[in-house]
Amino acid sequence: MSYNPEFIPWGEVGYATYKRTYARPVKGRTEEWEETVDRVIQACNKQLKCDFNEKDQQDIKRMMMQLKGTVAGRFLWQLGTKTVDKLG
Repeated sequence: MSYNPEFIPWGEVGYATYKRTYARPVKGRTEEWEETVDRVIQACNKQLKCDFNEKDQQDIKRMMMQLKGTVAGRFLWQLGTKTVDKLG
């Protein structure tokens, strides 16, 4: 499921803060929020072994895309990277 980025309730400085602090570099640009959410959810299953089923993943994505809940900032920045594979 894909979300329209115009409907993410960022507030005054939310998007700028996200892009500056948590968006990972991807092919000469930085991630958008949906890409970060997808990376985090996939990494929760693969790296943290959370074993979320499809419905759980959809629910988590919906909550994160609507900014109703999220993971810790360090997870936004590092989950899905080789650093977590290497150091845990």
